[in-house]
Amino acid sequence: MIQTHSMHNKVFFYVLVVALTGLTLWLISSYLDIITFSLVMVIILKPLYDFYQQRLRFGPGLAVTLTIVTLILAVLIPSWLMLRIVNSQLAELAADFVSPQGVGQMTVQEFQAQINSYLQQVPGGEQLRLSDEQAAELRQGVIEGAVWLGGRVVNLGMSVPSIIARMFIFLAIVGALLPNYRAFVDKLLFLSPLDDVIDRIYLRRIKAMTRSMFIGIVVIAVIQGLVTGFFIWLAGVPYAALWTLIAIVTSALPLGASLIAIPVAVAQLVLGDYTGGLIVLGGYILVVTNIDNIIRPRLVSREAYLDTALVLIAALGGYELFGFFGVIYGPVLMIVAMTTIEVYGAYYAPSQNTVVDAAADQVSSSET
Repeated sequence: MIQTHSMHNKVFFYVLVVALTGLTLWLISSYLDIITFSLVMVIILKPLYDFYQQRLRFGPGLAVTLTIVTLILAVLIPSWLMLRIVNSQLAELAADFVSPQGVGQMTVQEFQAQINSYLQQVPGGEQLRLSDEQAAELRQGVIEGAVWLGGRVVNLGMSVPSIIARMFIFLAIVGALLPNYRAFVDKLLFLSPLDDVIDRIYLRRIKAMTRSMFIGIVVIAVIQGLVTGFFIWLAGVPYAALWTLIAIVTSALPLGASLIAIPVAVAQLVLGDYTGGLIVLGGYILVVTNIDNIIRPRLVSREAYLDTALVLIAALGGYELFGFFGVIYGPVLMIVAMTTIEVYGAYYAPSQNTVVDAAADQVSSSET
């Protein structure tokens, strides 16, 4: 039996809803980042889960387990290889840059002589010399930088309990939502006051943008980083493997591989290696910068199309607000905003008929 509630009851209920929502957000505020990331990964992993569950006919539990194991292997194996390469390259770099006893044990005179020897290799730097005071300040800066880096490593070790907690939250959310994805979407449609057809437009755009940005960033970053590393290796730059790994990471950021390619090219030119500098600079300008234009249209769904300027603004703004994964969250928020404008023009503008023509814009539930 449907009861008619008084205005007083409705106001009290809505105030209660707002208060409980605020308290809940405050309760989970420390874990909003991992919750958001988990929801994003559910969207990303859903096709893989469907492959295990529908194509291979595995049960929901086994399909979830295989999906998570595949994700872990896809992260751990490259991470292990990267750590091995970084460790080897940094050890080689340290051996080449400092004396066997290390910067901390070097005298100011030894440090000064070593830096001056490097300055001799720079064209026009034959007359450059570090004074005793400058050498002492530079040596102290190197030591303080090493101490700071060591402190960050210690802080990382102290944050292990928090990392473990976030890992369990991630596994719990992913494990719960993957087999119940359809029920979760249906619940959202039921709770939303909008027409289902409009809800499905939002859900379809969010899903398309999330997948396009995540896959596009990962694939394009790897390709751009590897190509940048190839030109660095071709130019004969030392520690090419380390620069390649750094280029892969920076390629996922808004400014891309230019953060590595341009400084390396300029350094080679300053050191007098004009051929190497031109190889790196030319390879970046002619090849690396065009990879995005060639590959992205094949990865980005039409549902997720945004003007390049809007994508750049959203990615930069997202990075400022949310950190590294903001390059995904920002464009997702932007596509929601643009979808809202489109929905208003199509269904809510005064000049438009507010009755939704479901037959013209019907979306099957399997697409959501």
